[in-house]
Amino acid sequence: MSSKGAETDRLLDHIYDIAVAPERFEQLVDIWVQRLGRQRDSADFGIFVDPVLLGHVERAERVLRELIDSGGIEGDGARDWADGVKSAAIVVSRSGAVIAANEGARNGLGFRIGDGLQRMPVVAADLPVLISVIASLSEASDHDHKFIRLQLKGGASPVLIRLVRAAGGIAGHTGVITSILLWPETLSGELKAAFQLTDAELAVLKDLTLGFAVKEICARNGRSEATIRTQIGSLLHKTGARTQIELVRMTLAFLDAAEPAATLEQLRGPPGMSPGANHYLTFTAADGRRLDYLTIGDPMGRSFLFLPTDIGFSRFPRAAERWLAEHRLCMIVPVRAGYGYSSPLPKRRNAYDVAIEDMQELLDFLDVRRCLIVAMCDDFRLAVEMACKVPDRVNAIIGLGPTPPASTPQHYQRMSKWTRLIAANAIHAPRAMPFIAIAAFHYARRIGPKRFMQTVLAGSASDMRLLDDDDVFEAILRGSEIAIGPKFMAHAAYAAGVIASHGSDWSGTLAKCPVPMIVFSGHEDQLSPFETMKEFASITPRITFYDFPDLGQLLYPVWPQIFAEIERRVES
Repeated sequence: MSSKGAETDRLLDHIYDIAVAPERFEQLVDIWVQRLGRQRDSADFGIFVDPVLLGHVERAERVLRELIDSGGIEGDGARDWADGVKSAAIVVSRSGAVIAANEGARNGLGFRIGDGLQRMPVVAADLPVLISVIASLSEASDHDHKFIRLQLKGGASPVLIRLVRAAGGIAGHTGVITSILLWPETLSGELKAAFQLTDAELAVLKDLTLGFAVKEICARNGRSEATIRTQIGSLLHKTGARTQIELVRMTLAFLDAAEPAATLEQLRGPPGMSPGANHYLTFTAADGRRLDYLTIGDPMGRSFLFLPTDIGFSRFPRAAERWLAEHRLCMIVPVRAGYGYSSPLPKRRNAYDVAIEDMQELLDFLDVRRCLIVAMCDDFRLAVEMACKVPDRVNAIIGLGPTPPASTPQHYQRMSKWTRLIAANAIHAPRAMPFIAIAAFHYARRIGPKRFMQTVLAGSASDMRLLDDDDVFEAILRGSEIAIGPKFMAHAAYAAGVIASHGSDWSGTLAKCPVPMIVFSGHEDQLSPFETMKEFASITPRITFYDFPDLGQLLYPVWPQIFAEIERRVES
């Protein structure tokens, strides 16, 4: 047997082992990297040149994905998806059977697992429409959601229904989100007290929020249209809202606060560590997708975006976050498509294009015209791409352990085995990335977050010490729950993200970046080679470079210096 054939056999042995023994993933990486190490230039980095081998990789990825879909790894993804929706929502299979229903759907609509869509309380003529649209959506490949408006039984107001393809990330499952909201009794009291509303005004506000038109509110309350419009005017005045849409949005914010928010389960930390919960906020994108975000520091303070890299380091140690609040700064952390409870990444879209569009919508939603972007690791490229695409929205970029471009063989040689594996295959074998991503996340879940990070960051004495620091590790646990946890993995979005990040040489984009870039880099960084970043900084006039000989990827020890730079760059 040839040496190439022997290598192929070794790869196959490990590829199919990953599903039952994820701890063997590192051995598989070692074999790949050994093969990469014998190549002399970046053009030869395509490891999966053998179509037979690539076919095995794609089959192994399907095995892992099916294991997740069946509950073998992630639990009930459909149930978790439905429970994360505030209004009444169900998940149906291709056959139309209900496989998950949240509290609103169970108590408000009477849905139970196994029911058919016939239980949906719409008029008889609208039911076939709903069934037909769901069937067409589950088979479609060019859209991920659809809105339809149906008539409820009994002459009530029409109900707006949003259909979400692949709910919970599972093909063939369709999410059905209704505009039928739960209205807790406590909410009425809170709204009356907060804005000194009368009972009549509160009734109008509730009807507006639940989707009734003005004429329908008149009929429901037995009042004239002039009276109802006067009461709406009074509601706008008392609440400070400028429009009815803003009034409803404000009420929905109170509704979110009136009930405990859905939370992601975190990976377990060391004994005695109980990381605090994250409180996610939500808005709806123009195309109907749900997008979550965090605000950390002073919610009313000067705002900047923080991009936490594709493994979700969305939190800082508590002392650093207190500093943000004390200095009237608000750190906005978008939860990108496919992470946390945000809707999945739309099919056949570049992950960076979607992220840039979504960040602009988030800034518009929060009334932030232009801001600083702070980006970790791979997200440095995302920040640069956004600055090049919409320079009027970005005033500066701060990169924390940023991943530089890779345009020469030497750049690849400086990479750790993990980064080289991702970069090489993102360029030359993107079809293998879903397997690499799902296998890596499966491996991280099995061995635990701390051991996984110790494996990936091995070689940096500083990073090893910081992983033993409870304050630092608690921040990592809290932040990374949007990427991986007992019942959730963002492997699909991660794969799309690394293809966007590493799939091409972007040195030309970096050179053209129109805004100042301030870079903090550790000499021991195992993910973002310090020498390469320094090289690009020396030839890019807009980059200000700060390096730290005794630090690696985790730059938490110098957060005072980083945050002082943030405060200098944030606009009023």
